[in-house]
Amino acid sequence: LGGHARLTRRSVAPSRTSMAAEGDGGAGGAGGAPAAVGRFSDIMASLDQTKTHCLNEDTRNDHHNLFLDGDDSRLASDCDPQLILSLPFLDTVKVGAILLRAPDPENRPRIMRLFVNRTAMSFEDVESVIPAQEIELKPEDLESGTPIKLDFVKFQRVNQLHIFFDNDDGETEKTVLSSLRLYGASEKRADVSKIEKVGDDE
Repeated sequence: LGGHARLTRRSVAPSRTSMAAEGDGGAGGAGGAPAAVGRFSDIMASLDQTKTHCLNEDTRNDHHNLFLDGDDSRLASDCDPQLILSLPFLDTVKVGAILLRAPDPENRPRIMRLFVNRTAMSFEDVESVIPAQEIELKPEDLESGTPIKLDFVKFQRVNQLHIFFDNDDGETEKTVLSSLRLYGASEKRADVSKIEKVGDDE
């Protein structure tokens, strides 16, 4: 990718803390990630991985590496620390928590903004569109892979999620992430469960 203009800092105040989720609620899942976070299940199976994409990624370390189990998998930014990750879903979901890992202290993002149900996002949009939530990431959560709770009421009936990452300290040259997991509930699966329950009652 060619270089894009470095964006100025938004005036929207991020969450003061990352609000680490209470308990993992289950045994380890892919890549050592928990299978559940409290009442939220791993919803990565609902992600349409054939249509995901990422702006400003290094093609040698692209975003598909985030979905792999290997310890050496990496997503790296290209010309600066900013990334926009586009995550479409196969069915409508509710998102309650996100797990991120960033092993390299010198290349961790500091800011994460989440946008719901937009068909596309550019780096210009990131500055003009109000996110559903903005979180100031804590280094200890990125190192340990501690799930981060989201403002659940803002992530209902999600079909598309865009996640913007940045480090605005003026010194970090790139962003590197090694893992991403989403936790919540699939509305389609919930409907199937209701149908099965009705069938059992008949």
